[in-house]
Amino acid sequence: MRIQHAGIETKSFKLFLQFMGLLLTLLLLISCDLPIEIALETPTVQATESLLAGEVTATVAATATSPTAAETTSVEIDAAEDAPTPTLKETNTPVPEDSFCIPPKPNMALEATSFENYPSAILNYLNAGGSVEDLQRLLTTAKIGNDPLAATAGELTGDDKLEVVVSFINDHSQGFPPQGALLVFVCSGESYALEHYEISEQGFEPPAIIHIRDLNANGLGELITSNAICDAHTCYEDVKIWEWTSEGFQNRLNGTTIDLPFPDIQITDYEKDGVYQMEAAGSGPGSIGAGPPRDRTRIFIYNAVTGFWDVTDEILGPSNYRIHVLHDADAAVRSGDYTIAQVFYDQVINDPDLDDWMPEEHPDELINLQAYARYKLVVVYTLMEQPDNAQRVFEAMVSLYAEDSAQRGYVEMAQTFLNLYTGNNLDAACDAVHQYAAINLAKVLTPLGQTVFGTSNPNYSPLDVCP
Repeated sequence: MRIQHAGIETKSFKLFLQFMGLLLTLLLLISCDLPIEIALETPTVQATESLLAGEVTATVAATATSPTAAETTSVEIDAAEDAPTPTLKETNTPVPEDSFCIPPKPNMALEATSFENYPSAILNYLNAGGSVEDLQRLLTTAKIGNDPLAATAGELTGDDKLEVVVSFINDHSQGFPPQGALLVFVCSGESYALEHYEISEQGFEPPAIIHIRDLNANGLGELITSNAICDAHTCYEDVKIWEWTSEGFQNRLNGTTIDLPFPDIQITDYEKDGVYQMEAAGSGPGSIGAGPPRDRTRIFIYNAVTGFWDVTDEILGPSNYRIHVLHDADAAVRSGDYTIAQVFYDQVINDPDLDDWMPEEHPDELINLQAYARYKLVVVYTLMEQPDNAQRVFEAMVSLYAEDSAQRGYVEMAQTFLNLYTGNNLDAACDAVHQYAAINLAKVLTPLGQTVFGTSNPNYSPLDVCP
Protein backbone atom coordinates (compact mmCIF):
# COMPACT_ATOMS: atom_id res chain seq x y z
CA MET A 1 0.00 0.00 0.00
CA ARG A 2 1.16 3.51 -0.73
CA ILE A 3 0.12 6.33 1.57
CA GLN A 4 0.19 9.79 0.07
CA HIS A 5 -0.26 12.71 2.48
CA ALA A 6 -0.42 16.30 1.36
CA GLY A 7 -0.06 18.53 4.40
CA ILE A 8 0.05 22.29 4.78
CA GLU A 9 1.33 23.86 1.63
CA THR A 10 2.40 27.51 1.61
CA LYS A 11 2.87 29.62 -1.51
CA SER A 12 4.10 33.16 -1.32
CA PHE A 13 3.57 35.66 -4.04
CA LYS A 14 5.24 39.07 -4.15
CA LEU A 15 3.78 41.82 -6.27
CA PHE A 16 6.07 44.71 -6.99
CA LEU A 17 4.65 48.08 -7.94
CA GLN A 18 7.00 50.96 -8.33
CA PHE A 19 5.57 54.48 -8.32
CA MET A 20 7.50 57.67 -7.47
CA GLY A 21 10.37 55.60 -5.89
CA LEU A 22 8.04 53.72 -3.49
CA LEU A 23 8.03 49.88 -3.27
CA LEU A 24 4.79 48.19 -2.27
CA THR A 25 4.99 44.46 -1.34
CA LEU A 26 1.90 42.34 -0.93
CA LEU A 27 2.26 38.88 0.66
CA LEU A 28 -0.54 36.36 0.10
CA LEU A 29 -0.62 33.23 2.26
CA ILE A 30 -2.82 30.35 1.18
CA SER A 31 -3.21 27.40 3.47
CA CYS A 32 -5.18 24.21 2.86
CA ASP A 33 -5.44 20.81 4.55
CA LEU A 34 -5.76 17.80 2.29
CA PRO A 35 -6.90 14.32 3.43
CA ILE A 36 -4.83 11.16 3.55
CA GLU A 37 -5.14 9.23 0.33
CA ILE A 38 -4.92 5.44 0.45
CA ALA A 39 -3.89 3.82 -2.83
CA LEU A 40 -3.85 0.08 -3.44
CA GLU A 41 -1.01 -1.55 -5.27
CA THR A 42 -1.13 -5.10 -6.60
CA PRO A 43 -4.01 -7.46 -5.64
CA THR A 44 -2.56 -8.51 -2.25
CA VAL A 45 -0.75 -5.98 -0.10
CA GLN A 46 -0.04 -5.47 3.57
CA ALA A 47 -1.34 -2.47 5.48
CA THR A 48 -1.11 -1.47 9.11
CA GLU A 49 -3.84 0.02 11.24
CA SER A 50 -4.48 0.89 14.84
CA LEU A 51 -7.24 -1.28 16.22
CA LEU A 52 -8.21 1.58 18.48
CA ALA A 53 -7.88 4.53 16.13
CA GLY A 54 -8.55 3.18 12.64
CA GLU A 55 -11.34 1.59 10.65
CA VAL A 56 -10.71 -0.43 7.54
CA THR A 57 -12.98 -1.88 4.90
CA ALA A 58 -10.94 -4.84 3.82
CA THR A 59 -10.25 -8.55 3.79
CA VAL A 60 -8.83 -9.35 7.21
CA ALA A 61 -6.09 -11.88 7.81
CA ALA A 62 -6.21 -13.63 11.17
CA THR A 63 -3.54 -11.51 12.83
CA ALA A 64 -3.55 -8.73 15.41
CA THR A 65 -1.30 -6.97 17.89
CA SER A 66 -1.60 -5.01 21.09
CA PRO A 67 -3.22 -1.60 20.57
CA THR A 68 -2.16 0.50 23.52
CA ALA A 69 0.34 3.07 22.28
CA ALA A 70 0.12 3.23 18.52
CA GLU A 71 0.51 -0.53 18.10
CA THR A 72 -0.57 -2.02 14.79
CA THR A 73 -2.29 -5.10 13.47
CA SER A 74 -1.50 -6.86 10.21
CA VAL A 75 -4.41 -6.65 7.79
CA GLU A 76 -4.37 -8.34 4.43
CA ILE A 77 -6.26 -6.37 1.80
CA ASP A 78 -7.49 -8.03 -1.34
CA ALA A 79 -7.62 -5.44 -4.08
CA ALA A 80 -9.49 -7.51 -6.63
CA GLU A 81 -11.87 -5.59 -8.83
CA ASP A 82 -14.90 -6.36 -6.69
CA ALA A 83 -13.09 -5.93 -3.38
CA PRO A 84 -13.84 -2.84 -1.30
CA THR A 85 -11.52 0.12 -1.08
CA PRO A 86 -10.06 0.51 2.42
CA THR A 87 -10.50 3.72 4.33
CA LEU A 88 -7.89 4.09 7.04
CA LYS A 89 -7.21 6.73 9.61
CA GLU A 90 -3.62 7.70 10.23
CA THR A 91 -1.67 5.16 12.25
CA ASN A 92 0.66 6.00 15.13
CA THR A 93 -2.08 7.98 16.85
CA PRO A 94 -1.65 7.68 20.63
CA VAL A 95 -4.64 6.29 22.50
CA PRO A 96 -5.99 8.83 25.00
CA GLU A 97 -5.54 7.70 28.57
CA ASP A 98 -9.21 8.35 29.33
CA SER A 99 -10.11 5.62 26.81
CA PHE A 100 -9.20 3.10 29.50
CA CYS A 101 -11.18 2.40 32.62
CA ILE A 102 -8.07 3.19 34.66
CA PRO A 103 -5.26 5.34 33.23
CA PRO A 104 -2.30 3.02 32.58
CA LYS A 105 0.90 3.30 34.57
CA PRO A 106 4.29 2.04 33.42
CA ASN A 107 6.17 -0.94 34.80
CA MET A 108 3.36 -2.52 36.81
CA ALA A 109 4.03 -6.08 38.02
CA LEU A 110 1.83 -9.08 37.28
CA GLU A 111 1.64 -11.70 40.02
CA ALA A 112 2.95 -15.10 38.98
CA THR A 113 0.36 -17.64 40.03
CA SER A 114 -1.52 -20.76 38.95
CA PHE A 115 -3.68 -21.07 35.85
CA GLU A 116 -6.85 -21.00 37.93
CA ASN A 117 -5.79 -17.80 39.70
CA TYR A 118 -4.53 -15.83 36.71
CA PRO A 119 -7.97 -14.27 35.98
CA SER A 120 -7.89 -12.66 39.43
CA ALA A 121 -4.23 -11.72 39.09
CA ILE A 122 -4.82 -10.05 35.72
CA LEU A 123 -7.88 -8.24 37.10
CA ASN A 124 -5.79 -6.90 39.99
CA TYR A 125 -3.07 -5.87 37.55
CA LEU A 126 -5.50 -3.88 35.38
CA ASN A 127 -7.18 -2.24 38.36
CA ALA A 128 -3.77 -1.18 39.63
CA GLY A 129 -3.17 0.65 36.36
CA GLY A 130 -1.29 -2.00 34.41
CA SER A 131 -1.22 -1.32 30.67
CA VAL A 132 -2.34 -3.67 27.93
CA GLU A 133 0.97 -3.25 26.16
CA ASP A 134 2.91 -4.34 29.25
CA LEU A 135 0.45 -7.18 29.87
CA GLN A 136 1.18 -8.57 26.39
CA ARG A 137 4.90 -8.45 27.18
CA LEU A 138 4.55 -9.95 30.66
CA LEU A 139 2.41 -12.88 29.51
CA THR A 140 4.80 -13.58 26.65
CA THR A 141 7.83 -13.41 28.94
CA ALA A 142 6.14 -15.81 31.35
CA LYS A 143 5.55 -18.14 28.37
CA ILE A 144 1.82 -18.30 28.98
CA GLY A 145 0.70 -15.77 26.36
CA ASN A 146 -1.33 -17.34 23.58
CA ASP A 147 -0.48 -16.82 19.91
CA PRO A 148 -0.97 -14.75 17.89
CA LEU A 149 -2.02 -12.27 20.58
CA ALA A 150 -2.09 -12.48 24.38
CA ALA A 151 -3.67 -9.13 25.24
CA THR A 152 -5.44 -6.39 23.32
CA ALA A 153 -8.17 -3.80 23.81
CA GLY A 154 -11.16 -2.51 21.86
CA GLU A 155 -14.53 -0.82 22.29
CA LEU A 156 -17.03 -3.66 22.65
CA THR A 157 -19.81 -2.44 24.98
CA GLY A 158 -20.59 1.13 23.91
CA ASP A 159 -19.45 2.85 27.12
CA ASP A 160 -16.61 4.75 25.40
CA LYS A 161 -14.12 2.74 27.42
CA LEU A 162 -11.86 0.09 25.96
CA GLU A 163 -12.48 -3.50 27.01
CA VAL A 164 -9.41 -5.66 27.58
CA VAL A 165 -9.23 -9.12 25.98
CA VAL A 166 -6.70 -11.69 27.19
CA SER A 167 -5.81 -15.17 25.95
CA PHE A 168 -3.36 -17.30 27.92
CA ILE A 169 -2.38 -20.94 28.35
CA ASN A 170 -1.87 -23.30 31.27
CA ASP A 171 1.84 -24.03 31.16
CA HIS A 172 1.35 -26.92 33.60
CA SER A 173 -1.18 -28.77 31.45
CA GLN A 174 -0.59 -32.51 31.27
CA GLY A 175 -2.31 -33.00 27.93
CA PHE A 176 -1.66 -31.68 24.45
CA PRO A 177 -2.58 -29.14 23.34
CA PRO A 178 -2.37 -27.31 26.67
CA GLN A 179 -5.47 -25.92 28.31
CA GLY A 180 -6.11 -22.22 27.86
CA ALA A 181 -8.60 -19.46 28.58
CA LEU A 182 -10.11 -16.34 27.03
CA LEU A 183 -10.91 -13.41 29.34
CA VAL A 184 -12.80 -10.18 28.61
CA PHE A 185 -12.61 -7.38 31.18
CA VAL A 186 -15.13 -4.51 30.99
CA CYS A 187 -15.23 -1.18 32.77
CA SER A 188 -17.69 -1.34 35.65
CA GLY A 189 -17.88 2.00 37.38
CA GLU A 190 -14.35 3.02 38.36
CA SER A 191 -12.71 -0.38 37.93
CA TYR A 192 -12.49 -3.41 35.67
CA ALA A 193 -14.66 -6.49 36.06
CA LEU A 194 -14.27 -9.94 34.48
CA GLU A 195 -17.30 -10.27 32.20
CA HIS A 196 -16.41 -13.28 30.02
CA TYR A 197 -14.38 -16.37 30.94
CA GLU A 198 -14.04 -19.24 28.46
CA ILE A 199 -11.80 -22.29 29.03
CA SER A 200 -10.78 -24.42 26.06
CA GLU A 201 -12.34 -27.86 25.74
CA GLN A 202 -10.21 -30.98 25.80
CA GLY A 203 -8.39 -31.47 22.50
CA PHE A 204 -8.82 -27.84 21.45
CA GLU A 205 -6.09 -25.24 21.55
CA PRO A 206 -6.71 -22.17 23.74
CA PRO A 207 -9.12 -19.57 22.30
CA ALA A 208 -7.10 -17.29 20.04
CA ILE A 209 -7.81 -13.59 19.63
CA ILE A 210 -8.15 -12.98 15.89
CA HIS A 211 -9.60 -9.50 15.46
CA ILE A 212 -11.76 -6.75 16.91
CA ARG A 213 -13.95 -4.80 14.50
CA ASP A 214 -17.44 -3.34 14.15
CA LEU A 215 -18.86 -5.94 11.76
CA ASN A 216 -22.50 -4.86 11.60
CA ALA A 217 -22.28 -1.04 11.67
CA ASN A 218 -23.93 -0.75 15.09
CA GLY A 219 -21.10 1.27 16.59
CA LEU A 220 -19.77 -1.60 18.73
CA GLY A 221 -16.83 -3.82 17.99
CA GLU A 222 -17.22 -7.57 17.68
CA LEU A 223 -14.53 -9.94 18.92
CA ILE A 224 -13.50 -12.73 16.55
CA THR A 225 -11.89 -15.76 18.20
CA SER A 226 -10.89 -19.22 17.07
CA ASN A 227 -10.25 -22.55 18.76
CA ALA A 228 -8.05 -24.90 16.76
CA ILE A 229 -8.13 -28.69 16.91
CA CYS A 230 -5.78 -30.96 15.01
CA ASP A 231 -5.51 -34.68 14.41
CA ALA A 232 -2.50 -36.47 12.95
CA HIS A 233 -3.08 -35.02 9.49
CA THR A 234 -5.54 -32.13 9.56
CA CYS A 235 -6.30 -29.00 11.57
CA TYR A 236 -9.70 -27.35 11.98
CA GLU A 237 -10.83 -24.03 13.47
CA ASP A 238 -13.94 -23.26 15.50
CA VAL A 239 -14.45 -19.56 14.73
CA LYS A 240 -16.79 -17.41 16.85
CA ILE A 241 -18.04 -13.83 16.64
CA TRP A 242 -18.62 -12.45 20.14
CA GLU A 243 -20.98 -9.50 20.52
CA TRP A 244 -22.06 -7.58 23.59
CA THR A 245 -25.75 -8.07 24.41
CA SER A 246 -28.03 -7.42 27.37
CA GLU A 247 -27.08 -10.91 28.57
CA GLY A 248 -23.34 -10.45 28.20
CA PHE A 249 -21.09 -11.61 25.37
CA GLN A 250 -22.77 -14.05 22.99
CA ASN A 251 -21.48 -15.94 19.97
CA ARG A 252 -23.41 -14.51 17.00
CA LEU A 253 -22.13 -16.96 14.37
CA ASN A 254 -25.07 -19.18 13.43
CA GLY A 255 -23.31 -22.20 12.01
CA THR A 256 -19.84 -23.62 12.30
CA THR A 257 -16.46 -23.75 10.63
CA ILE A 258 -15.24 -26.76 12.60
CA ASP A 259 -15.68 -29.18 9.68
CA LEU A 260 -13.58 -27.14 7.23
CA PRO A 261 -9.97 -28.38 7.06
CA PHE A 262 -7.20 -25.77 7.29
CA PRO A 263 -9.70 -22.89 6.97
CA ASP A 264 -8.84 -19.47 5.62
CA ILE A 265 -11.13 -16.93 7.33
CA GLN A 266 -11.82 -13.62 5.61
CA ILE A 267 -14.06 -10.71 6.58
CA THR A 268 -15.39 -8.83 3.55
CA ASP A 269 -17.62 -5.84 2.85
CA TYR A 270 -18.35 -5.89 -0.87
CA GLU A 271 -21.30 -3.52 -0.49
CA LYS A 272 -19.13 -0.95 1.31
CA ASP A 273 -21.91 -0.34 3.84
CA GLY A 274 -19.96 -1.24 6.95
CA VAL A 275 -21.75 -4.59 7.33
CA TYR A 276 -19.31 -7.46 6.91
CA GLN A 277 -19.82 -11.04 5.86
CA MET A 278 -17.51 -13.87 6.82
CA GLU A 279 -16.06 -16.32 4.31
CA ALA A 280 -14.53 -19.55 5.60
CA ALA A 281 -12.59 -21.43 2.91
CA GLY A 282 -11.53 -24.96 3.80
CA SER A 283 -9.12 -27.08 1.82
CA GLY A 284 -9.13 -30.84 1.74
CA PRO A 285 -8.12 -32.96 4.75
CA GLY A 286 -4.56 -34.18 4.84
CA SER A 287 -5.28 -37.91 5.20
CA ILE A 288 -5.72 -40.62 2.61
CA GLY A 289 -8.76 -41.88 4.48
CA ALA A 290 -10.56 -38.60 3.82
CA GLY A 291 -10.48 -39.26 0.09
CA PRO A 292 -9.86 -36.83 -2.76
CA PRO A 293 -9.70 -33.28 -1.37
CA ARG A 294 -11.86 -30.39 -2.51
CA ASP A 295 -11.96 -26.78 -1.41
CA ARG A 296 -15.20 -25.43 0.05
CA THR A 297 -16.09 -21.86 0.93
CA ARG A 298 -18.89 -21.25 3.43
CA ILE A 299 -20.51 -17.81 3.37
CA PHE A 300 -21.96 -16.24 6.52
CA ILE A 301 -24.16 -13.15 5.96
CA TYR A 302 -25.31 -10.81 8.73
CA ASN A 303 -29.05 -11.00 9.41
CA ALA A 304 -30.16 -7.62 10.77
CA VAL A 305 -33.44 -9.10 12.05
CA THR A 306 -31.91 -11.84 14.21
CA GLY A 307 -28.52 -10.22 14.84
CA PHE A 308 -26.69 -13.38 13.75
CA TRP A 309 -24.37 -14.22 10.88
CA ASP A 310 -26.20 -17.03 9.02
CA VAL A 311 -24.86 -19.54 6.51
CA THR A 312 -26.27 -18.48 3.15
CA ASP A 313 -24.16 -20.41 0.67
CA GLU A 314 -21.48 -23.05 0.32
CA ILE A 315 -19.36 -22.93 -2.79
CA LEU A 316 -17.34 -25.90 -3.97
CA GLY A 317 -14.00 -25.19 -5.55
CA PRO A 318 -12.95 -26.60 -8.93
CA SER A 319 -11.70 -30.17 -9.02
CA ASN A 320 -10.25 -32.49 -11.60
CA TYR A 321 -11.32 -35.64 -9.78
CA ARG A 322 -13.90 -37.67 -11.67
CA ILE A 323 -15.99 -38.25 -8.55
CA HIS A 324 -16.26 -34.50 -7.98
CA VAL A 325 -17.40 -33.89 -11.55
CA LEU A 326 -20.06 -36.55 -10.90
CA HIS A 327 -21.10 -34.66 -7.74
CA ASP A 328 -21.40 -31.46 -9.79
CA ALA A 329 -23.53 -33.24 -12.36
CA ASP A 330 -25.89 -34.56 -9.67
CA ALA A 331 -26.10 -31.08 -8.12
CA ALA A 332 -27.06 -29.65 -11.52
CA VAL A 333 -29.87 -32.22 -11.80
CA ARG A 334 -31.21 -31.27 -8.37
CA SER A 335 -31.31 -27.60 -9.41
CA GLY A 336 -32.97 -28.38 -12.76
CA ASP A 337 -29.92 -27.45 -14.88
CA TYR A 338 -30.23 -30.49 -17.12
CA THR A 339 -28.06 -29.17 -19.94
CA ILE A 340 -25.17 -28.55 -17.55
CA ALA A 341 -25.72 -31.96 -15.96
CA GLN A 342 -25.57 -33.64 -19.37
CA VAL A 343 -22.21 -31.99 -20.08
CA PHE A 344 -20.78 -33.12 -16.75
CA TYR A 345 -22.02 -36.71 -17.10
CA ASP A 346 -20.47 -36.87 -20.58
CA GLN A 347 -17.21 -35.67 -19.04
CA VAL A 348 -17.32 -38.39 -16.36
CA ILE A 349 -17.78 -41.01 -19.07
CA ASN A 350 -15.40 -39.79 -21.76
CA ASP A 351 -12.76 -37.41 -20.38
CA PRO A 352 -9.42 -39.28 -20.09
CA ASP A 353 -7.78 -36.32 -18.35
CA LEU A 354 -9.92 -36.54 -15.20
CA ASP A 355 -8.22 -37.96 -12.12
CA ASP A 356 -9.37 -41.20 -10.56
CA TRP A 357 -8.85 -41.58 -6.84
CA MET A 358 -7.30 -44.97 -6.04
CA PRO A 359 -7.76 -47.27 -9.04
CA GLU A 360 -5.07 -49.63 -7.71
CA GLU A 361 -7.14 -50.40 -4.61
CA HIS A 362 -10.52 -50.06 -6.35
CA PRO A 363 -10.03 -51.29 -9.92
CA ASP A 364 -13.75 -50.88 -10.73
CA GLU A 365 -13.79 -47.21 -9.67
CA LEU A 366 -13.80 -45.81 -13.23
CA ILE A 367 -16.27 -48.28 -14.71
CA ASN A 368 -18.68 -47.82 -11.79
CA LEU A 369 -18.70 -44.04 -12.14
CA GLN A 370 -19.18 -44.33 -15.90
CA ALA A 371 -22.07 -46.77 -15.46
CA TYR A 372 -23.83 -44.52 -12.95
CA ALA A 373 -23.26 -41.49 -15.19
CA ARG A 374 -24.85 -43.34 -18.11
CA TYR A 375 -27.85 -44.24 -15.95
CA LYS A 376 -28.25 -40.58 -14.98
CA LEU A 377 -27.95 -39.54 -18.64
CA VAL A 378 -30.95 -41.77 -19.37
CA VAL A 379 -32.87 -39.84 -16.71
CA VAL A 380 -31.63 -36.42 -17.84
CA TYR A 381 -32.32 -36.97 -21.54
CA THR A 382 -35.80 -38.15 -20.63
CA LEU A 383 -36.43 -35.01 -18.59
CA MET A 384 -35.06 -32.90 -21.45
CA GLU A 385 -37.67 -34.56 -23.70
CA GLN A 386 -35.02 -36.27 -25.80
CA PRO A 387 -36.26 -39.87 -25.73
CA ASP A 388 -34.10 -40.94 -28.69
CA ASN A 389 -30.93 -39.94 -26.84
CA ALA A 390 -32.17 -41.62 -23.68
CA GLN A 391 -32.81 -44.83 -25.60
CA ARG A 392 -29.41 -44.64 -27.30
CA VAL A 393 -27.61 -44.39 -23.94
CA PHE A 394 -29.70 -47.20 -22.50
CA GLU A 395 -28.88 -49.52 -25.40
CA ALA A 396 -25.19 -48.73 -24.93
CA MET A 397 -25.51 -49.73 -21.28
CA VAL A 398 -27.14 -53.05 -22.19
CA SER A 399 -24.26 -53.73 -24.56
CA LEU A 400 -21.48 -52.64 -22.18
CA TYR A 401 -22.61 -54.27 -18.93
CA ALA A 402 -23.41 -57.96 -19.12
CA GLU A 403 -26.01 -59.56 -16.89
CA ASP A 404 -23.35 -61.02 -14.61
CA SER A 405 -21.35 -57.80 -14.33
CA ALA A 406 -21.13 -55.70 -11.16
CA GLN A 407 -22.52 -52.74 -13.10
CA ARG A 408 -25.69 -54.50 -14.24
CA GLY A 409 -27.61 -52.82 -11.41
CA TYR A 410 -27.34 -49.45 -13.16
CA VAL A 411 -28.83 -51.01 -16.29
CA GLU A 412 -31.73 -52.36 -14.25
CA MET A 413 -32.29 -48.94 -12.64
CA ALA A 414 -32.41 -47.33 -16.10
CA GLN A 415 -34.83 -49.98 -17.33
CA THR A 416 -37.06 -49.45 -14.28
CA PHE A 417 -37.12 -45.70 -14.88
CA LEU A 418 -37.94 -45.98 -18.58
CA ASN A 419 -40.70 -48.55 -17.99
CA LEU A 420 -42.58 -46.26 -15.59
CA TYR A 421 -41.89 -42.84 -17.07
CA THR A 422 -44.91 -42.58 -19.30
CA GLY A 423 -47.00 -39.46 -19.75
CA ASN A 424 -44.49 -37.42 -17.73
CA ASN A 425 -45.13 -39.58 -14.67
CA LEU A 426 -41.83 -38.70 -12.99
CA ASP A 427 -42.95 -39.46 -9.43
CA ALA A 428 -43.86 -43.05 -10.16
CA ALA A 429 -40.63 -43.65 -12.07
CA CYS A 430 -38.47 -42.14 -9.32
CA ASP A 431 -40.32 -43.99 -6.56
CA ALA A 432 -39.59 -47.28 -8.28
CA VAL A 433 -35.90 -46.40 -8.75
CA HIS A 434 -35.64 -45.31 -5.11
CA GLN A 435 -36.99 -48.67 -4.01
CA TYR A 436 -34.58 -50.53 -6.30
CA ALA A 437 -31.60 -48.57 -4.92
CA ALA A 438 -32.70 -49.18 -1.32
CA ILE A 439 -32.84 -52.94 -1.93
CA ASN A 440 -29.53 -52.99 -3.82
CA LEU A 441 -27.42 -50.55 -1.79
CA ALA A 442 -24.20 -52.55 -2.00
CA LYS A 443 -24.55 -52.94 -5.75
CA VAL A 444 -25.41 -49.41 -6.88
CA LEU A 445 -24.69 -46.96 -4.03
CA THR A 446 -21.72 -48.23 -2.02
CA PRO A 447 -19.35 -47.94 -5.03
CA LEU A 448 -20.14 -44.20 -5.18
CA GLY A 449 -19.65 -43.33 -1.51
CA GLN A 450 -17.21 -43.14 1.36
CA THR A 451 -16.11 -46.77 1.20
CA VAL A 452 -14.22 -45.86 -1.96
CA PHE A 453 -13.89 -42.06 -1.84
CA GLY A 454 -13.27 -41.36 1.85
CA THR A 455 -14.93 -39.48 4.65
CA SER A 456 -14.71 -36.02 3.09
CA ASN A 457 -17.01 -37.12 0.29
CA PRO A 458 -20.71 -37.92 0.71
CA ASN A 459 -22.42 -41.27 0.82
CA TYR A 460 -25.24 -41.72 -1.68
CA SER A 461 -28.77 -42.45 -0.47
CA PRO A 462 -31.60 -43.99 -2.52
CA LEU A 463 -33.19 -40.55 -2.88
CA ASP A 464 -30.07 -39.24 -4.63
CA VAL A 465 -30.45 -41.43 -7.71
CA CYS A 466 -33.57 -39.78 -9.09
CA PRO A 467 -34.82 -36.14 -8.81
